[in-house]
Amino acid sequence: MKADSISVSFHKFFGVPNINSVVLSKDKADGNFVSYLGHRDTTVSGSRTFAIFSGLQRIKEVLQRSDPEDYRKNIVYFENALKENKLPFFRAPLSSIFVIPLPSLTVRTRYHLASFEEASGQVTLSHVIVNPFHQKQDLDDLIRDLNADRHKTLQPLDLFVTEE
Repeated sequence: MKADSISVSFHKFFGVPNINSVVLSKDKADGNFVSYLGHRDTTVSGSRTFAIFSGLQRIKEVLQRSDPEDYRKNIVYFENALKENKLPFFRAPLSSIFVIPLPSLTVRTRYHLASFEEASGQVTLSHVIVNPFHQKQDLDDLIRDLNADRHKTLQPLDLFVTEE
């Protein structure tokens, strides 16, 4: 299969704090001329908030500090912990992102969990991104807090699966 473009989110894969991505495309972008840059802006949004060399360094550090299997191990560990605690979630195959019912504001704030709005505007979901640099204790703490939250806020949805 051939791809016309590829998108990589540094935020999701390497924990880069800003929400930035790289888009590679076989088509050349033809942006507006930016005088202070001295050339055409070919970025998607005209944004320059991401220091690419800092991002590259961060990626190298994460990959060099981690056993290549740590990423997969953390994902499997977290998924098994959710199942063992009968906490509802959805994870697409090969994904490091776990979609969960909306936890309390306290939990969302403590773990910096993003939330999603439905078309109606109601916020009902959050997501957890598991990275290779997460410590098992961090994942265990999140599971503990989600368990404490379960009786207050978590509502099982048809979208979610738990193992009996």
